[in-house]
Amino acid sequence: MLKRRIKLKARIKENTFEMAGTEGTKEYVVVVATARGRVGIRVLEGSIDSLSSVDFVRIRVEPVAGNPALNKIAATLRSESGWKQPGDGDQRRFSTVADSPLVKVLLIQALTAIGVAGGLVCKMNPEAPQWMADFVQEVSMGGSPASASTASTETEAASPA
Repeated sequence: MLKRRIKLKARIKENTFEMAGTEGTKEYVVVVATARGRVGIRVLEGSIDSLSSVDFVRIRVEPVAGNPALNKIAATLRSESGWKQPGDGDQRRFSTVADSPLVKVLLIQALTAIGVAGGLVCKMNPEAPQWMADFVQEVSMGGSPASASTASTETEAASPA
């Protein structure tokens, strides 16, 4: 039994930055992981090279197993704000899609949900584009990356009632 746990732990550790996606495409880039969960994005239109070249993305938050983590994430990523919830389509994750004006706001929500802004230790994906690392660092320090505040009013207006 102990051997099996060690193998499973090693496999989980190796796959921290892999996110299969619904179709098993592995086209998600996991940006960062914490003890609460991890955030990945998949560019559907545009390019991942810079934030300004991202036109349309799916943002996905996968919680670490355990109810406390799930409840903390659910408190931030609410269905009223357009986030799909675990259980929708038998998935164990939160996700949403965003066009370029809302990407920053929704990424901040996702990072906040997994505790990046709350002081949890972050494990940054070394293969993620530099703009993502900069974005995560700014959020972790309590900042709001440039232009995010202007998009927040658009999010409120676009959120379903």
